[in-house]
Amino acid sequence: MKFVYEYQGRTITLVGTAHVSPDSVKEVENEALKSNITDICIELDRQRYNSMMESKKEELIIESKIKNLNNNKNENKKNNKNENKIRKQIKKQMNKRKKKKTNYNKEFGVFGNLFLKIGSFIQNKIGDILNIEPGSEFIRSIEIAKERDINLFLVDQKINQTLSDFKKIPKKEQWKILKSILWPFGMDNSNLRNIDKKNINMKNMIFDYKTILNITEFMRKNFPTFYFVLVEKRNVIMIENIMKIFKEKSNGDILCVVGAGHLPGMLKIIDKDENFRRII
Repeated sequence: MKFVYEYQGRTITLVGTAHVSPDSVKEVENEALKSNITDICIELDRQRYNSMMESKKEELIIESKIKNLNNNKNENKKNNKNENKIRKQIKKQMNKRKKKKTNYNKEFGVFGNLFLKIGSFIQNKIGDILNIEPGSEFIRSIEIAKERDINLFLVDQKINQTLSDFKKIPKKEQWKILKSILWPFGMDNSNLRNIDKKNINMKNMIFDYKTILNITEFMRKNFPTFYFVLVEKRNVIMIENIMKIFKEKSNGDILCVVGAGHLPGMLKIIDKDENFRRII
């Protein structure tokens, strides 16, 4: 889903994505390849960027090894066995690296560490099911920026700051979040009841904007501090960074790629500025 704002003949396009959706990658690609786009902003900080690039290198190593096997057309059965063996070995190495990255960090507190582990587990599982690497829309944005030789900006706050902020979430709210995962009853779910299932494509993890609004409002009502830390605070930081880039560092049109859950809050901030006119 996308929204476009016009300011003095230039535009800011915001694309909201699902981090494990093939359709999101296609939408980002379509927008990033448009000739008017001169700058791309993505919802990453330097640490997450470096981590993604490292994972991408490992993926390319796998592809290269398998390609070399496939080039040898003889002994097909043997090649298949070798291919599977290589895949298993590389996957084992990548899993070890992921485990190292999610080791307990005192800075983040118990809840921050738990959230990191649960979040990574869920995203990776959905990614395996849909055969897509989590964050592939960001990787594609980075690739296109390099291919087209246009500016790429990382606009999110540092991931360590976000995880450290989890310590500000009251214990009562932390338990409520954990309880909602195991036993999702007794909460204000009026917004979720408003969701039209016809507008949800679980196969490709696609949701319409009204569904995103209902989900974010559910989060805000039931887990206010968690919502502030994970979404609202970062919305403000990302918009501030985007506006600074748009007004001070860019002379053309900007594409901003962010998780769909950030869109409602970010659009609300931009709508307050009378100089920006929403055209899509």
